[in-house]
Amino acid sequence: MIRFDRFMHAALYHPERGYYTSRIKSVGSRGDFTTTPQLSRALGRAIASLFQQSGCRNLVEVGPGTGLLAQTVRQALPPLTRLRIKQHLVEISPTLRKLQKAAVPKSQHHSTIQDALAACRGHAFIYSNELVDAFPVRIFRKESEGYTELYLSGKQQTLSEQFRAVEELPDSTQFKRNYPRQQRLEVHESYHQWLQDWLPSWEKGQILTIDYTIRQRQIAGSLRGYFLQDRLTRDNLYQNAGHVDLTTDVDFADLEYWGESLGLETQFLKTQSEFLQPFASGSQEDRFLLDPNGAGSAFQVLLQKK
Repeated sequence: MIRFDRFMHAALYHPERGYYTSRIKSVGSRGDFTTTPQLSRALGRAIASLFQQSGCRNLVEVGPGTGLLAQTVRQALPPLTRLRIKQHLVEISPTLRKLQKAAVPKSQHHSTIQDALAACRGHAFIYSNELVDAFPVRIFRKESEGYTELYLSGKQQTLSEQFRAVEELPDSTQFKRNYPRQQRLEVHESYHQWLQDWLPSWEKGQILTIDYTIRQRQIAGSLRGYFLQDRLTRDNLYQNAGHVDLTTDVDFADLEYWGESLGLETQFLKTQSEFLQPFASGSQEDRFLLDPNGAGSAFQVLLQKK
């Protein structure tokens, strides 16, 4: 029997059989899922604008995918700015790192954010797009009294879910709200721990976090997988561990709370529509990304400062 977050960590990051470490081939039409940079250059223009306002010379992207967003951000900067900045990419996937080096050859590449910050001497503008959702989550279920936690048992192709009593809940704003019985909650405790690990290495700058958020919480939670652009649900989610991208929605109230408890100041929290509007064209792709009833509200953008 294994706690769900430990299963998710192994499925995504096992050195030899993990999805991100050994299986992923690309992002976009040739991969299992598509992100905003594959659809539009508006996000790159928006990030470039914030970076110019920050006064930083070091630009750090964590989890750059194919490197397309980093490339777009660089191209959106004025020529003189491009000459003086130092661009850093943080990536654990060997496959994606090769794609990034081809897309942004003038960037510096690092396997951890601590290494990137050491190269920046602690002063940097940091950003990520769809990074938090790739962190393993602990999954809890509301009971008549308190919460239970999700574990998986059985063999790989026949894993079944079991909820067990939990002695201590993680530090999350979600447990301060009222939910109906059987409600599932996903807590990105591993992301919180990741922040705690590297924030002491960061002395000054801003951090921009973009990810899909919880718009309307479903009783069954938001856990899902993606394989060849198909969305997988719990019925077949556990059968191909290591070959499927596992993900959940992100609770931005937790991200604000964790950041502020670690000394960060919230600058703004916006929907993707609000963030991209000044930089969007009239293209069909940009209209899709700005749709307030679709992608425009499905993603949120959080800017924090240290």
